[in-house]
Amino acid sequence: MAFNFPGGIRLRVSLLVLLAAFPGFVMFPIFARQQWEVARAKAKDKAISLTQNVISTQKQQLQETATVLKTLSQQLSWQDSNDLQDCMNQLSKLVERSPQYANLGIVNLQGKILCSAFPIQHSTYLNDTSLIPRVLANPKLTIGQFAISPISQQPILRLAYPVSHSQPNSVRAIAYASLDLQWLNQTLKQQLPPDATISILDRQGNVLAHSN
Repeated sequence: MAFNFPGGIRLRVSLLVLLAAFPGFVMFPIFARQQWEVARAKAKDKAISLTQNVISTQKQQLQETATVLKTLSQQLSWQDSNDLQDCMNQLSKLVERSPQYANLGIVNLQGKILCSAFPIQHSTYLNDTSLIPRVLANPKLTIGQFAISPISQQPILRLAYPVSHSQPNSVRAIAYASLDLQWLNQTLKQQLPPDATISILDRQGNVLAHSN
């Protein structure tokens, strides 16, 4: 039996046009989602690459500081007034050449500062009480906590290295470096593009540096 449709061929042509166009309505959101997934993957890869570069730079900085402190622990002397003045002069010149350090110094095992790149008052002590016990328990380069330097009043992160006696495993003092966190902030900004943000935190969750 034949059926007659109002409009005849016109209706059939309209249906064909609609069916032909329908896959486009389906493919457009699928294509858009694929593009979004690609963009997200690229952004993730870029973020990972930037983070790895920052980590690599910080590791290099730690290695350089370890070398500096090890050298100081072997070369410096502070036993009498002449030695002490020479110690301060050497540290002062080194800090002038090294903008990453807010200070360099030597402390005894009670935390009293014996020698510093900057003039100190009598009986000035480190304000990181956990640093010395940690160095004595594990005598190697040790990273301290966020602090405000009692000498420069700048935000710092201390790194410490044992000064040993001639006999093995015998620590007589501790060499330390105060990493200037303002310098670290500037370094992060220089490493990253303007639209990137990264933060460095210590083990207590204190923000040591932020790129913005």
